[in-house]
Amino acid sequence: MAGLLPLDFAFRAKYKVESCWPEDLEYAKFPIFAFNENGPREYDTKVSASLIIRPDEDEPWAVGLDGDMVSEQATGIYACPDPNCFLAVVDSWAYYIDSTTPGGVTVLPIYPVRKIYSCVSFDMLFALEFASMTAIGPTGIMWSTKRLVVDELSITRISEEVVHGCGDFHRDDENLFVLDRLTGKVLRGNIFCEE
Repeated sequence: MAGLLPLDFAFRAKYKVESCWPEDLEYAKFPIFAFNENGPREYDTKVSASLIIRPDEDEPWAVGLDGDMVSEQATGIYACPDPNCFLAVVDSWAYYIDSTTPGGVTVLPIYPVRKIYSCVSFDMLFALEFASMTAIGPTGIMWSTKRLVVDELSITRISEEVVHGCGDFHRDDENLFVLDRLTGKVLRGNIFCEE
């Protein structure tokens, strides 16, 4: 693994993240953790991605993350509104990582992650799969939606109060929805929108 790309540091980061081969961690002198879609697991060299996390003001630690291959996957490291946290997307599984807490990894409740939107003006990061999304703010994961559309979920505009989006409803009528930006509650949408 030559590195997780793209690297998106739209937000300020108080850490450095290094990608390495899983075997490189065998002799590491810092804590090593491993996670898959079900949460923590025993570390071994069969992980999809190995990261060394170096917080600006804390000791380094490492994490091995599992993923699997899905078409149209998103893979990369994305800075979050909290300058100590980032999102690592490994073969469509998204892991929210707090660099100041060794082992501080939360698996996002959506899969497969296909798109990441950084909205610096409102201190939010959005992770989208085909039909639902998760929002991350300065205090961590804010909300996750249930199914909003049948397929092709996309954000079209974000304002101070709402998130506008669209997708395929497999119907001829309007394919738009509106969510409350702070809660993720559906304010307007078609029959596929669920609270």
